[in-house]
Amino acid sequence: MLYRFVNNKYWRTKVKFLTILFATLLSFNTFAYKPTLSQRMEMADLLRNSKYSEMIKLFDAGYDPNDIVYSNINDEDMEVRYIHIITSSAVDNDIKKDVQETLKALIRNGAWIEATTGTGRFPVYQASTFEKLKILHEAGADIFREYIRNDGYIQPARDFVRTAKGLDYMYSLGMETDCDYVQVNFPDIEDKWYMHHHGMGYQEYCFPW
Repeated sequence: MLYRFVNNKYWRTKVKFLTILFATLLSFNTFAYKPTLSQRMEMADLLRNSKYSEMIKLFDAGYDPNDIVYSNINDEDMEVRYIHIITSSAVDNDIKKDVQETLKALIRNGAWIEATTGTGRFPVYQASTFEKLKILHEAGADIFREYIRNDGYIQPARDFVRTAKGLDYMYSLGMETDCDYVQVNFPDIEDKWYMHHHGMGYQEYCFPW
């Protein structure tokens, strides 16, 4: 009977599906808790002092990865979460590896990779380095998501790429660029960039006449 069950195609498929589902559920922190005020203040203090390894321990232990960053100044209606701070340039002076590991910890514990602040900003928009952009994209973030300002202006994804490596990465994934964009945003590498991607320099590619 057991042999027939194991070798039944229907049940093999079912068992495989349940195994994958179980593994997926385990990838999220099932012990997440809502932090108290004192715990929120402690986490915000760790962030201010760049104590990333301690932050990672708390997130892995169940601290809500989508908690709004505590501040006596910021209005919580702005909904600035830890994933917004960690992806932004606000922490770029710190050790890159530690920042990247903190971002990975947030994601593996269930941080919302499309979380939007009260001003419409989101992690991909905030991403200040190629490494952060890649981590977000590999986690499933929409790398071409547009930023819609409060006044209704729509800013395409290419306009908030902040590094040449980030530009290359998004270009390799299908982002469209134009001559004015590269010249204005990355004038120091424009010739090298066009030569690498198009086999000719900026002037030759953009002004062939």
